[in-house]
Amino acid sequence: MKYCSAHYITHDALYKLVLDDIRRHSELAQLNNNELDRVALEMSRDSQREQTKQLSKAFDKLRRREAELDTIIKKLFEQNALGVITDERFATMAAGYEAEQKEVKAKSADLQTQLCKLETASGNTIKFLNIARKYADVQELDAKILNDLIDSIVIYNAEGKSVKKNRVQQVDINYKFIGNMAAGKEVSL
Repeated sequence: MKYCSAHYITHDALYKLVLDDIRRHSELAQLNNNELDRVALEMSRDSQREQTKQLSKAFDKLRRREAELDTIIKKLFEQNALGVITDERFATMAAGYEAEQKEVKAKSADLQTQLCKLETASGNTIKFLNIARKYADVQELDAKILNDLIDSIVIYNAEGKSVKKNRVQQVDINYKFIGNMAAGKEVSL
């Protein structure tokens, strides 16, 4: 089992980073409202298109395998009823196929859930932009702003020499509805 190593960032550095990032996103949301909504939706759809295609292909493959397993199990019953295979052999084979069928159904349900989430992602982008627009002129962070916009913040180990001036640390800000809008920010310590 892996454990998270001890690492930290100062309150002031994190506060400034989050405030600046919220301001930047809020200002972008204020500029050209309709144009930004259109661009955000296009970006969201483009990034989801390939993922949706892959998930749909995997889902179709699982559905075909589920149908094949139904046919196999049906034929297995017939062979047992006709005395072609023994009851013991039938029980062993049926248990294996039924276990696989259960696993396939679980994977199918999971993929279907993922596909549904992707379909709602475009609407989530608009929801985020509408909330972000409210905070374009934010001067100080408070619990309401953080709760409205931020899902989580991930702080990574600092890199560089042990002297504080030469250290850099990555911080990921995951926003509600849209996740991480940029590949991590680096903070100089």
